[in-house]
Amino acid sequence: MPKYIVKLKDLYFEYSTVVDAPTTSGMALADFKAYYRREYGNSGMKRLPKLLEMVHKGGTSCPYGDGMEDTDNLMWFNRAGPNEKRLTIDEIYELIKPKEPTCICMRPKPDGG
Repeated sequence: MPKYIVKLKDLYFEYSTVVDAPTTSGMALADFKAYYRREYGNSGMKRLPKLLEMVHKGGTSCPYGDGMEDTDNLMWFNRAGPNEKRLTIDEIYELIKPKEPTCICMRPKPDGG
């Protein structure tokens, strides 16, 4: 079973139909492209424009036309919550969105230093 690229609101991430859950955090498009290059190399980058075209059309990179190219349909069967509980789209967004650092040592100083 494959992984698909999914876009929720402003974030891109990979979603596995094996575990029926996101397998990466959500990223801005530029960050996702950098991740994709590191993960899949030049051959992956050759495929990426076509995959992103599908994502921008339907919400996912699923090419099969079986309904999974729609974000809501793909996510309907998710097991992304605790004990494989199904999460809503909004809950998945909260799960994947970048978190603020919790350790004060990781926060940028107010003066930018």
